[in-house]
Amino acid sequence: MAYYARVDQGMVQQVVVLGEEDETQGATYLTAMLGGEWVRTFEDNGMRGVFAAPGYRYDASRDVFAPSHWVLTDDVWAPPPPPPGWSLIDGVWTAPPMEPMP
Repeated sequence: MAYYARVDQGMVQQVVVLGEEDETQGATYLTAMLGGEWVRTFEDNGMRGVFAAPGYRYDASRDVFAPSHWVLTDDVWAPPPPPPGWSLIDGVWTAPPMEPMP
């Protein structure tokens, strides 16, 4: 089984599972049946960045999927920086303490 993402103007619209492992045949079949452009995506994130999901973007020139809010830095997709004052503690972003209300 293989997963394919329907891409429209660089944005993932839909992800489906198909029994066809051959990428070219799978994309051709989906285009014939459902229309649109189809690109295979991989659960293990081994190819094409991350596993595609609706709302993610597809960068055809780099052949990768990425969440739409991620940024490209030095040719690598990464999550955006945290808001000011936040800290990374044990792999979890933590907001600064709130000031008590008067």
